Amino acid sequence: MLPDQLFYIIKQAISGLAVKPMMNTHLNRQLYGLYAPIYCKLEDEQYLSDAEKRDKLQFVCACEIRAMPEWDIITKNDEGEPTGLVRGWRSVLGIFYRKGLIPWVPDDGRRQSAWTIKNSPMKIN
Repeated sequence: MLPDQLFYIIKQAISGLAVKPMMNTHLNRQLYGLYAPIYCKLEDEQYLSDAEKRDKLQFVCACEIRAMPEWDIITKNDEGEPTGLVRGWRSVLGIFYRKGLIPWVPDDGRRQSAWTIKNSPMKIN
């Protein structure tokens, strides 16, 4: 999936999503930083950086700047030791879901929710 496709899905739930290019010095490559409007409780604001407080945006996660695989890929060196992570688009959606920022399934109106199907008066045999 391309980053723009992923951002479209996330923006369905978070209209204030901010995407900023960033350099990850540990992985030695360019990534996108994904920021959402601040959603933490007031007592947790002590963990926000000055830039996050100023922009009223909170860092959520980073994702690839190029096409993303479906699942995470852990890169390894010749000795089999992990050297980095290529984040998959499913992981990014999972991070946003676990933080309570997006619904379980980004719904564009064509799918029925599991609750609707389970509680439907029409039973399928």
